[in-house]
Amino acid sequence: MSKSRLRQALKGLILTAGLGVGIFAFGQTDALADTLTLTVEKNTIGQGMLLDPVQVEFSKGESCADVVLRGMKEHNITPIYTLDSSYGFYLSGVKNCDSGSVNLPDCIKKVMTECKTWTGDSLELTANKYAPDLTEFSYCSASGWIYTLNDEFMGVGMGASYPSDGSVIRVMFALCGGADITGKDPNNGNKQIFEAANKSKLITLMGKVNADPARWAQGQGFNSAWAEANRVLNKLDASKNTVFEAVELLQSVEETLPPEVKVISLNEKETTLVKGDTCTLTASVVPSNAYQNISWKSSEPSVVSVENGTVTALSEGTAVITASSSNGVSASCKVTVKESPKKLFLAGAPEITKCQASGKNVVLTWKAYDNADSYLILRRKPGVYKFTQIAATTKLAYTDTKAEAKTSYYYSVQAVSKKWGVKSGYNKNILVKTQAVVKAPGKTTLTVTPGKKKAYLKWKKATDAQGYIVYRATSKNGTYKAIAAIKKGTTIKYTDKKVSSKRTYYYRVRAYRVVNGKKMYGSYSSVKAAKIK
Repeated sequence: MSKSRLRQALKGLILTAGLGVGIFAFGQTDALADTLTLTVEKNTIGQGMLLDPVQVEFSKGESCADVVLRGMKEHNITPIYTLDSSYGFYLSGVKNCDSGSVNLPDCIKKVMTECKTWTGDSLELTANKYAPDLTEFSYCSASGWIYTLNDEFMGVGMGASYPSDGSVIRVMFALCGGADITGKDPNNGNKQIFEAANKSKLITLMGKVNADPARWAQGQGFNSAWAEANRVLNKLDASKNTVFEAVELLQSVEETLPPEVKVISLNEKETTLVKGDTCTLTASVVPSNAYQNISWKSSEPSVVSVENGTVTALSEGTAVITASSSNGVSASCKVTVKESPKKLFLAGAPEITKCQASGKNVVLTWKAYDNADSYLILRRKPGVYKFTQIAATTKLAYTDTKAEAKTSYYYSVQAVSKKWGVKSGYNKNILVKTQAVVKAPGKTTLTVTPGKKKAYLKWKKATDAQGYIVYRATSKNGTYKAIAAIKKGTTIKYTDKKVSSKRTYYYRVRAYRVVNGKKMYGSYSSVKAAKIK
């Protein structure tokens, strides 16, 4: 069959459009308000679906050609078509979609055997010389692309046919001039060769699944219902009852789904950040029990990044952050990023490197803060909301000597800029507990009794003593050297055996206690002399 003869035949089979081609409506400005479901199918040659059921938005006044072309483009399918005065919009093929493997279903084999073309030509399977494109004359002299709207052949082509909200458009590769789509022989009184059930309802439901798969996956029995739906969709001769049962399975799953998100709102509609800053956007949905599979996107990732609602300012500029539900409902926030040293100063705070109690005193140190002239030392007790300024300094350290012993305090350091006349923010509150005031051991009283080449020392137990040091000199105002360390506070005597007869020695004792690993000494006792026998 010649190409011109086939096109005339296809025109009768609704493969072409009239002259009022809706494809020229692409320039319209009406908002996309309606939704239909679109498929692109190759089941007649056993290659399954080129495009599974998907939802496509459109506006009133757009033709089927408009919607089909947009739907194909959105899913990276490249149509081959013409616009001419004879046929209007004519879909002659689809690029790079032929796998090269043909596995004819039994019902198509039967059509190929029993049917002839309208000219009486036999239907014979040939090689596709246009591969990998799938076009008119691919595999058969009567092949081409055909469409239905709501399971009906419209009598006009896609450019002169107009969908309504909820419509189903099926674009299918017809191997046998359309008889393989309808299951009827148009050239033999529409003889029924196989049953081709209406699958519009099934396709609509499958389109809803593909629009929000994460939500549908939550439904009870989804996996098995989805597998059956795909099996039935791809079976050209599926019976009406089989299609009905597949629809019922998906509907039963739908009844168990969490509600769809109707509205998304963000806690901010517009905000300004300084480079390096972060903020958190929170998405609230209506209804509150809807399936909240929220995704986040930045219009300018180099300016602002977003992850799970946490926004990070990367560079100066403006970006729009969009939160979207799995069913396409969205809300957005405009984020402006500025570079401002003053704002950076206000937003930050000095970093405290040390905050440590030393007895009842507290020692603080911190890192230098850019553009700071001085620093304020702030303190508060737990349970007291407001900080009190206790000091100001130009240094990077301060010791609080006015703290109370055994008391907890929160400390913070605030930077001051004379240039801008502003103060920085507070840094992280650091909790410190001062220690009790530790007293030195008390003073003891010493007595010394001389013996034969010995001196017997005895003293009273000193308050808080953990040990004693015994000192000796050869003159009252001479140099006293430690001759013994008593390591028990309860030991109050010592015998000096390293002395010489007929000499006089001078003694004194002082107590000590250990605090934080260091010895704290009490006062010396009075000096006592002893002349050795």
